[in-house]
Amino acid sequence: MKARVLRLIAHENHFQTLCSLGLPVEGYAIVDEHGQIVWTDDEAPAHGERLLQARDVVGSKIPENGSYQFAAALFGDQGQVFSMHMADETDGYIAQMVLLIGPTIELQGKGLDRVHLAMMAAATTLQQEFVLNKELEVMATELGERYEELNLVFQSDLSGQRLAYGFESLRRLVKDTTAYLNVGLAALLLPTKSFEVYDLDDQISVPDAPRLLDQMRGEFFELMRDTGEPFVINNVRDLGRTRIDADLSSKVMSVPIQFGPDDVQGMLVAANAPDRPDFENSDRNLLDVMANKVVKVLQANFDMMTGLENARSFEWAVGQSLGRSHSRGLKHALLHVDIDRTNVVNDISGRDAGDAVIRRVAEILGNAVRAQDTVARLGSDEFGVLLETCSLDAAARLATKICRRVESENFNWKGTIHPLSVCIGVAPVTAASESVAAVLSAAEVARQAAQERGRNRVQVYELNDADLLRRRGEFRWVGRIQAALREDRFTLFAQPIVPVFTGRGVPHYEVLLRMRGEKGELITPNRFIPAAEHYHLMAEIDRWVVRAAVDALLSLSNDRQPLPEIYSVNLSGQSLADESVLDTVHHELERLGPLVENLVFEITESAVIANMDEALAFIAFAKGYGVKFALDDFGSGLSSFAYLKRFDVDYLKIDGSFVRQVHEDPVSEAMVAAINRVGQVMGLATIAEFVENDAIVRKLKQIGVNYAQGYHFGKPLPLAEVIRAAHPPSDAASG
Repeated sequence: MKARVLRLIAHENHFQTLCSLGLPVEGYAIVDEHGQIVWTDDEAPAHGERLLQARDVVGSKIPENGSYQFAAALFGDQGQVFSMHMADETDGYIAQMVLLIGPTIELQGKGLDRVHLAMMAAATTLQQEFVLNKELEVMATELGERYEELNLVFQSDLSGQRLAYGFESLRRLVKDTTAYLNVGLAALLLPTKSFEVYDLDDQISVPDAPRLLDQMRGEFFELMRDTGEPFVINNVRDLGRTRIDADLSSKVMSVPIQFGPDDVQGMLVAANAPDRPDFENSDRNLLDVMANKVVKVLQANFDMMTGLENARSFEWAVGQSLGRSHSRGLKHALLHVDIDRTNVVNDISGRDAGDAVIRRVAEILGNAVRAQDTVARLGSDEFGVLLETCSLDAAARLATKICRRVESENFNWKGTIHPLSVCIGVAPVTAASESVAAVLSAAEVARQAAQERGRNRVQVYELNDADLLRRRGEFRWVGRIQAALREDRFTLFAQPIVPVFTGRGVPHYEVLLRMRGEKGELITPNRFIPAAEHYHLMAEIDRWVVRAAVDALLSLSNDRQPLPEIYSVNLSGQSLADESVLDTVHHELERLGPLVENLVFEITESAVIANMDEALAFIAFAKGYGVKFALDDFGSGLSSFAYLKRFDVDYLKIDGSFVRQVHEDPVSEAMVAAINRVGQVMGLATIAEFVENDAIVRKLKQIGVNYAQGYHFGKPLPLAEVIRAAHPPSDAASG
């Protein structure tokens, strides 16, 4: 049975996958456990004999263990031969894949790894197809000869998904239904989604097909929704025909498209001419199988609320269009559409009203485009529109038209009128486009720029637009930041803050954040923090920092007793008003206990002024636990002194732009002196940032600043190293 199942697999697909490596492939074969060739790229006997000889060189013995055994060897002067054995616990040994590469090159190192990975991918998919086809072979045996057609349907769920997505997948399924059942008409009808797909066999005439379909989507669909049962109508005595007064001249069979026990959304219909053979149970069972396949495609590729394709399917469609741009120079366009203020609709009229708005905008988008275009729901209230063979100017005009159409919609929900509007980003899809991800991000960046200009806006992505290029650069960091959070690739460093006057102050360390890249490299905050702030990721980052800093403090004191030094942790302005950050801080401060005396939160002056009420509330909340606060970058704001008396802080960090030149610029010296004087009068300790040499230190002593921080005293080091230096092990200390 194994050999029979192996022959059902579409080996040509796997062979083409290996050929895509661009190597001089001389031959390819699948050999079963008995040493017989199941499939080869050339049926000539001499070719098969040559591949069997190559197989003997690389190793024909079946391995005793291991699902995938890879081997490579030189095949004399004929090139290199590669082998992959396939096995699993259920079926045991399955087959051996043999690949022969010509003698023009000899693969080593990374080249060898490429072949290994490609053969592993091909073998994995082939084995999946084997398992699926084996199950179908058993089913075919049980159901009889007619069920051999199921192997055509289910050669591989996975390969089918690779070939097509979305509507294209459904069109192929309906076309396959016509062919497998040998009928004149097949139709997928989803009345609840206003979606239909048809296929006609021109050689088989189905009388009055339009009228038949109208009956199917009407009274017959209502019958199916009531019963949830399929029906077969071959003659006047059949149940469906007697329950409904329908004048049918065709033979009809239909099964439900069902997403749950009582959730019939449509039907898959097959119809034949009256002189064709009657439909049998095997026909109905086959139609059931096709209907299940339809449900899987719908669930994987469509948004059930709107009936539109989903993000997965949309990306595939964009990839197809991008491929035509690269191969034929065609130009397309992409729209990224976002509904403005759906949260307001949800708050006022409830979630059902918000969903109705999303469905209405989806309907407007669907009506605005051509049949060859694609509309998809990408997220909660976001849509993508792919405009085939469309110039950027034409796409911008259509986007403006869509904005006007949505704006004219007086959406009425139970007597409440909600004004609607959308913002749209427009991006080109051309031969110059790098990738699907690049096209999608360009459209999203343009849409975000449109939103920042207000409601009901359109923004076209221009390659030479400096602002959009900056935004796109920031947008690319979003995924990297999220991945770093997910994979715990952030790390903490620390820089000393020392007393300017020896012995007159407590040693400090400012805790600083670094990201580790995918290859382990260190990334400084100035590269990723702007993107994190722009795309509102700072709260999540700050939660990580607070948790990690508290873990570090607890590691220093098993009995949670206060330590002889202070650790300052930065918080962003976005976190001051974020409830999730407040919850994290509450939990971590409870965990710290008495060690809160060693913790300082640093907040920039600009962040406090921009979030005044939230900042004051946050400071009061944390102060209740005994945490101290430092006001960072003081002096950079416009109203520093006027606001300072409102802030219950303990440290004043003087902005480094003044400190750098304090020893040589009278204005800088005057500013530092004034800030220090105000801080001292208010009982605050002052800290000068960016201290880089002895001359600055001497000037700070003259002024009377309390603390200094900068490269003159030490560069940032990993927090773990700082902790070890400040708290050496007891045996090292005593030695």
